[in-house]
Amino acid sequence: MAETTNTRVFYSRGKLLLTGEYAVLRGAQALALPSRLGQYLEVLEGNEPGVLSWESISPSGKWFEARFSLPALDVISATDSQKAGVLKELFLTARKLHAGFLEREEALQARSTLEFLPEWGLGSSSSLVSNIADWAKCDPFRLNGLVFHSSGYDVACARSKGPILYRRVNNLPEVISAKFRPSFGANLWLVYLNEKKNSKQAVNAFAGLTVDEMILKRISSIAGEAAAADDLDSFCALMDEHEKLVGGMTGQIPVKERLFSDFEGCIKSLGAWGGDFILAATKWPEEEVRKWFGERGYETVLPFNEMISYG
Repeated sequence: MAETTNTRVFYSRGKLLLTGEYAVLRGAQALALPSRLGQYLEVLEGNEPGVLSWESISPSGKWFEARFSLPALDVISATDSQKAGVLKELFLTARKLHAGFLEREEALQARSTLEFLPEWGLGSSSSLVSNIADWAKCDPFRLNGLVFHSSGYDVACARSKGPILYRRVNNLPEVISAKFRPSFGANLWLVYLNEKKNSKQAVNAFAGLTVDEMILKRISSIAGEAAAADDLDSFCALMDEHEKLVGGMTGQIPVKERLFSDFEGCIKSLGAWGGDFILAATKWPEEEVRKWFGERGYETVLPFNEMISYG
């Protein structure tokens, strides 16, 4: 956090889940990567007594704004009532975790600025949770768990400078620094599937499934093996195995089989299957990678090394 005389500034990173999607909810270890792009939260004195004015900004401009009464935190106005409801829940939950937060009848203005598009699924919610927790001086993992009921790997990424191995032990987060900086990083690409996956729906759908403990153990092992992989072929073998395990566990078809069966290399879903970004690993040159995906309608192709924060 940085502070000036009248402004408090908080910052948290975005995230990508390389391994352990779904399984991390059952205690498996995951390899998670903070992104170089994140989210700022600036809090300063406002113009309306008893009102918190909020605006959310992304690279494409303002995408949400709302006004809340203080200290009641009732929604006075909002461009999106659902988003305003989530913000209100975050504020009230943060207050329960740290009494005194937003309990004065004061004039406040808050501006949340994303460095990436919200539809990319890079952690607009988790980086927001992390920033609000810092503002409220409460535990970000507890705040996330009470509001979003997710594993918390994304909150761990929000607060990490480099790759991590993440799991929950006795319902508490365990975060271990991972020495993951692949020598073959230039062969890795992040491809946006042109749709955002609803993580909360994916969590709820997975909650009712029965999962073999041996699958969870193998997925945990793959996290460490992937972090230590020293060549593209062995890394791809691990990614392919992981896709088959998660596909069998969730009853879903791996994305390469479903959309990209003729791709020369490996493709892996990142996070909940069906949307957001995928990882494409190939020995093709950049021009060929962009051309191949572009011809199929996927224009957002980002170099892996330019997106990941290695610490």
